[in-house]
Amino acid sequence: MRLSDPETSILAIDRENEYLNSMAAALSGAGAPVAQYVPGAGVLVVEWIVGRTFTEADVRNPDNLLGERQPSQIDAVARSAENLIFFECKFTEQSAGACTQPNLRRGVRQCNNNYELQTNPINNKTARCALTAKGIRYWEHIPEIFTFGADQDHTPCPFAGSWYQWMRNLVQCSAVARHYNLRPAFVVVYADGLFAVAKEIRLPAWQRFLSTLRPRHLPLATLSYQELVALAKQNSAPQQMATWQALDEWVNRKIKSVIGSTPV
Repeated sequence: MRLSDPETSILAIDRENEYLNSMAAALSGAGAPVAQYVPGAGVLVVEWIVGRTFTEADVRNPDNLLGERQPSQIDAVARSAENLIFFECKFTEQSAGACTQPNLRRGVRQCNNNYELQTNPINNKTARCALTAKGIRYWEHIPEIFTFGADQDHTPCPFAGSWYQWMRNLVQCSAVARHYNLRPAFVVVYADGLFAVAKEIRLPAWQRFLSTLRPRHLPLATLSYQELVALAKQNSAPQQMATWQALDEWVNRKIKSVIGSTPV
């Protein structure tokens, strides 16, 4: 049982969000089922679960699988004896992040926006990718997941823009799955409605991105929070229906409150 005082809001802890995250974790298998939640009272009751915490060591071995200086953050993970699913959860975020290497730094750019042999003017290292020259191993995995060859030039670099974060997420999922000899899959969870990611996955550019993937190696799916809760309601036991119904109402109320305060 978790008991919290309203004054903890000073720490920017949203207890309703904690409840929603606990429900999502339970649904993915990464957390214990939520037995009861009392809105406004700061009471959250979570059942026990047999297992262990999915630690950072489970995601990256001590050698750092991708050699990243700031490893990608994982929103949620589901793991079985044979499979590994990574979840990237979006709400009001403005799409995905772009690569920073083409940006100006000290008055110069470390990358010319193309994937071709070039020398970084800051460290004088030569490679097709400035990150590769820094020891970051994205392009060791990219050809397994995408149709882009690491030994070929690409103009412009397919990951110089908004595909960059998606690539990082997928590469990390693939690398971790390989490390543990598991089958990888990736799910983008988003809030359906007038939100950036909900709009993005309906654009032709998203379809072009999907067309560059090798789905047999790493399947990618998109699922809205609304669909996620609906699926849970369809497959839940009768004694859990009230909880899922409450979560369904909370999700839709939260989405409507944000849409109502956001200019269209």
